[in-house]
Amino acid sequence: MKRSFLSVGLASVTLLGFMANIAFAVPVSIDGTLGAEWTGVPSVTVTHDTGAPTDNFQAPSNTSQGASYSIRVRDDGSYFYVGIQITGDASSSPGNFANLYFDTNPPAADGSDVGIEVANNRYFIAGGSGYTDASPYLTFDSTTNPGTIELAISNSFFTSGPLTGIAWPNGYPAATGDVVLRLSQSFGYSVAGGASYGDTRLGSASVVPEPASLSLLALGAVGLLARRRRN
Repeated sequence: MKRSFLSVGLASVTLLGFMANIAFAVPVSIDGTLGAEWTGVPSVTVTHDTGAPTDNFQAPSNTSQGASYSIRVRDDGSYFYVGIQITGDASSSPGNFANLYFDTNPPAADGSDVGIEVANNRYFIAGGSGYTDASPYLTFDSTTNPGTIELAISNSFFTSGPLTGIAWPNGYPAATGDVVLRLSQSFGYSVAGGASYGDTRLGSASVVPEPASLSLLALGAVGLLARRRRN
C-alpha cells in the first residue's frame, strides 16, 4: 500500500514537472488579433490630441499626438502579454510600432527599469544606453493587422533574464511579483502613462505564479492520476 501511494506521489511530481514545461511552451495566439484569449481583460485608453507633446518622458499623459489606442496586459504563468490596438484617428499614426517601459520592482517606487522596442525586437535599460537583442524572450506580431500589436514576453525575462539583479545602469531588478507597464510610446511619439492612470499605470500582472494556483494544479494532477489508477 505504501508503495502505491509513493508511486502516485512520484508520478504526480513527474507530471507536474512535465506540465510546467509544456503547458505554456509557446505563447498563446500571437497572431496580431486580440481574440477570445483577451476576453475579460481590462484595458486603458490613450486618446488622440493634435496638441499633445512628443518625447515627453518626464511628463507622460493620457493623450497622444498619434492615433488613439487601447492597451491590455495579462499573464498566463509563463508569458506576460501586451495587446495594443488603435481605436481611432489611425491616419495620425506615423507607424505600427510600440516602445514600452516596465517597472520590475514596483515597491521601490523608482520608475521604469527596462524597456522594449517591439518592432525593432530589442530591449534596453531605461535611462541607460545601448540595446540588446530581445529575440530569446520576445514574440510579437505587428504586421498582420496594421493598427494592432500583440506581444508576449517570457516571464523569465523579468525574473531571471541576463541583466536582472544587476544594478542600474547596467541591469535591472529581478521581478518577484507584479510587473507594471508604466509608459507606452505607441503608434506615435507622445509618451502615455503617468499618475492619472493610478498605481498600475497602463497595466500590471504578476510574473510569479501564486502558491494557491500551484496547489490547485497539484491537486488536479493527483486526481487525474488517481482516476487513471482506478480505471
